[in-house]
Amino acid sequence: MGGDPVFSESLCKELQKKFFQQRCELGRIGRRNMNRKLNLDIPQNNTFLLPRDILAAADHLIGLKFGMGALDDMNHLKNKRIRSVADLLQDQFGLALKMWFGGLYVEQFGIN
Repeated sequence: MGGDPVFSESLCKELQKKFFQQRCELGRIGRRNMNRKLNLDIPQNNTFLLPRDILAAADHLIGLKFGMGALDDMNHLKNKRIRSVADLLQDQFGLALKMWFGGLYVEQFGIN
């Protein structure tokens, strides 16, 4: 057959369309964590997913399969996102505004 079936042209096009045309954003913290976990040296101001990230992640997963490296403990606090008081207040403020505007809408137009 012509070419390696694992890396066919259609697969490469699909990966390109799925990950790199839509510009998946990691954010600054995501970039920092990705760099740390995969031993990358991509600047932290580059917050978008790159082909280099996918290759490094695949390499890391293959290494794990062959006993190189260790799995993350999903229950460890370093793998949790702790929400700040500001995040929680922002959510509650947003809910209060929705309820207030909903009440105004019902009062103004008589529609539920």
